[in-house]
Amino acid sequence: MGDTERRCKIASEKPMADKITAGTILIREGACLPGSLRFESEPFSNEWRLVRNLDGYGLAQEIREAGWIFVRMAGEFKATAMGFCQQETPWRAVKRALAKLKSQRSNCLEITDVTVEHILGLLYVKVIARPRRIQESPSFSRAESPVVRDRARLVTA
Repeated sequence: MGDTERRCKIASEKPMADKITAGTILIREGACLPGSLRFESEPFSNEWRLVRNLDGYGLAQEIREAGWIFVRMAGEFKATAMGFCQQETPWRAVKRALAKLKSQRSNCLEITDVTVEHILGLLYVKVIARPRRIQESPSFSRAESPVVRDRARLVTA
């Protein structure tokens, strides 16, 4: 088994590899969420979870029912990846989009488009994503940061 085949076999064992499509939602691990919000998710990386069985619209409804809001933030991120593996390449493109999100005050990312092309025998994947934010109130404040907010809860508890 060659190196590329071995990497593809490992990547195909990742349960989320084939679930990266338009509408996919990723939520930052440890994000402050309403207690009544229930949805299925699975680990995507150390910092992110992939929401299962809900797209952006469905998750927005659940969040609204919990009394919180799901804000679509300005801008979008484009990320690309090239490779031989059908499973690993989209995953890498999304990880690159998440890396661009680090400077944003966002705790969520919605994949809006995934384009897969074959160029000279290589798989070329382009992902377009929008930053989103799950928050309790319509206004931003410093306390909205998950870290600051969690510290505030620990201090008052």
